Amino acid sequence: MNMTRKCYVVSGDKETPAKFYGVFQVAKVVGESPLIGGHSAGQVMEPVAVVEYNGQLHKAYLDQVHFEDVEARDETRD
Repeated sequence: MNMTRKCYVVSGDKETPAKFYGVFQVAKVVGESPLIGGHSAGQVMEPVAVVEYNGQLHKAYLDQVHFEDVEARDETRD
């Protein structure tokens, strides 16, 4: 069973062929703000795509991943 999907990772004008493995969540710990009334300590989380290119796994923002098997849609039409 194939667990990857062909895609391109877009960065600026460059499109890199890649394999898409899935969407995962990255969590980062943030400390308490030193300012009065600032935020408390906790976590900031964001989804990322895990892709493989050049023989390595990489994180990519979701809007940087474009799939080969999907036609582009015009979102401005009703």
